[in-house]
Amino acid sequence: MSPSCSSSSSSLRPVPGSAAVLVALRQRMEAQGLDALVIPSEDAHQSEYVSLKDRRREFMCGFTGSAGTAVVTPDQALLWTDGRYFLQAKQQLGPEWDLMKALEEGVPTVEVWLAKHLHETKGGGVVGVNGLLLNMAQARSWKLAFDPRNVSLKILDVDLVDEVWGAAQPPAPDAPVRVHPLIYAGQDVPAKLENLRKRLLEKSASALLLSALDEVAWLYNIRGSDIQYNPVVYAYSVVTDQEAVLFIDGEKLGEDVKEHLATAGVTVLPYTAITTYLKESLLPSLQAQEDTPPPPPPQQQQAQATTRKKKVVMMDPNQVSLALGSLIPTECIIEGPSPITLAKAIKNHAELRGMRQAHIRDGVALTSFLAWLEKAMEGGKEAPAEVRGGLSWPLTEASIAKKLEDFRRKQEMFVSPSFATISAVGSNGAIIHYKPDDSTSAALIGSEERKGGKGGKEGVSDVLLLLDSGAQYLDGTTDVTRTVHFGNPTPEEKEAFTLVLRGHIALARARFPEGILGAKLDILARLPLWSVGLDYRHGTGHGVGAFLNVHEGPQSISYKKRAYEEGLTPGMVTSNEPGYYSDGRFGIRIESLLVCNEAPTKHRFGMIRYCSFETITMVPIQLKMIEPSLMTADDTVWLNEYHAQVRASLLPLLKEDKVATAYLLRETEPM
Repeated sequence: MSPSCSSSSSSLRPVPGSAAVLVALRQRMEAQGLDALVIPSEDAHQSEYVSLKDRRREFMCGFTGSAGTAVVTPDQALLWTDGRYFLQAKQQLGPEWDLMKALEEGVPTVEVWLAKHLHETKGGGVVGVNGLLLNMAQARSWKLAFDPRNVSLKILDVDLVDEVWGAAQPPAPDAPVRVHPLIYAGQDVPAKLENLRKRLLEKSASALLLSALDEVAWLYNIRGSDIQYNPVVYAYSVVTDQEAVLFIDGEKLGEDVKEHLATAGVTVLPYTAITTYLKESLLPSLQAQEDTPPPPPPQQQQAQATTRKKKVVMMDPNQVSLALGSLIPTECIIEGPSPITLAKAIKNHAELRGMRQAHIRDGVALTSFLAWLEKAMEGGKEAPAEVRGGLSWPLTEASIAKKLEDFRRKQEMFVSPSFATISAVGSNGAIIHYKPDDSTSAALIGSEERKGGKGGKEGVSDVLLLLDSGAQYLDGTTDVTRTVHFGNPTPEEKEAFTLVLRGHIALARARFPEGILGAKLDILARLPLWSVGLDYRHGTGHGVGAFLNVHEGPQSISYKKRAYEEGLTPGMVTSNEPGYYSDGRFGIRIESLLVCNEAPTKHRFGMIRYCSFETITMVPIQLKMIEPSLMTADDTVWLNEYHAQVRASLLPLLKEDKVATAYLLRETEPM
């Protein structure tokens, strides 16, 4: 018998992704008069990664990737996701679901498909969505697509997925908040608020509505753990020229955090008070400002003062939900990127110092782990348990991912992983954001065992391992990918690896004008692959926070431009991660983090500063995967210099670990 999905059932729990939850959802849709329901991946703050309670799309369809939008109609269920997740979605979606390959030629967007489908099948219709989960920019785009097709958008005051989920839905997170010390933050809260208010004045805005969790955490020098791997806390903020208000669950605040906020002049109100505050405090103050003429300003400020009377609240339509944004009249809104997005991305000296130090410690952990893993694989099932680190044979993707976390936990200031480790063997490496678990993870089986033989060294793998991992430290965030082989790589694998490496090096060596968009540098990482007709379906680089989210803006290095994207500026930290993925066979990715620095140049055309990248990830790149004949002289020089830096940084810290020291010395030998 199918499990009940009724919220009133106490004995049976809804099964995520099952046909039964679709039946239960469609019943509720019919009661609401809906022809379609949209289930976004995001939470009320438009977060990329969300708490367990907010994984509604995952609950409905079973797809666990971080990006995707589900649509349910009375007779169809569809999931839109991008190229990083095509293979994963195919594996995880049940037969009731259809995969829509977003951004692929001929595949319509969610809103275009809904408008066309409902117009052609019903002459129009009603699309429902939780207004907290849809941002203002999306709502506007949907309206443009819907209106000509007689399709309307209904903002629901209840979440239908939550009703289906019922008592089985995880509770709201309640972990305590911590103060982020000034030694790591580099700037105190009053200074950040002063700079923010200057930016608001420049934009003729007298208030800012903040919704993005990492921006709230950065502004107030606080950190939390409400979302796994992301040291943020669920909170909103409104900053005006007179006050800074933080909306947060007060139960999460210890006395030290309360004192920290009070000293900075921050008013704390309950998380749920944001709606009341906007309607009953902020909006009346705006209307009063409109009714009261400003005092005569200096002549050069007259235009600014006039503008300020009309539109006074600044908000990013890509970050603020429709439910909140609609509480403020359109004429009182200035849309634009939050000033904090850029301020947070340009790291100060303390943040950059912490990022560099965190990457050295992380390099110790990952290099020690790779040395241990190589020794364990060489020993195979006959190796003593201590050689395998207490793990049973065969080693698996999931077991070694947990072991890597153990290595990181030994490092000072470790807090948590910065995302779920991608530990992918062989064909799983072609699933760009693959995540192993205990029930499905592949074994790192020795070649002789795989063939059924008994001779030779059991435990030498003949497949690639793609390992993408990272950590949160009190002083920085890491994100690093290395692809390693424990046997004899094939010529095809070596060619692909070397072309990916050459693209990685080309980007790392780039010099460019300050402010250049990452889209103009993305080609550098792809050219070696393009030369033989290969490519990859993801961007080349994303911003990384300082003990904050592993993905941040406003910069990126990608073939597609993001909303409100900013050019590369000294102080930004960005990933460099080209790859190649052969579906059903193997995957290759090489990722390091880059700091953008001002670069000395012989000339300065147009008096523009030029920039270069500093690679701060300190982990060797496996030499036996490289085909030397494909490397240029400049490529080899860069690699040797990088490996010399890795050796110098890690060797003093690995001297007590003979296995790791030997591994480091071998893998950093000059080519």
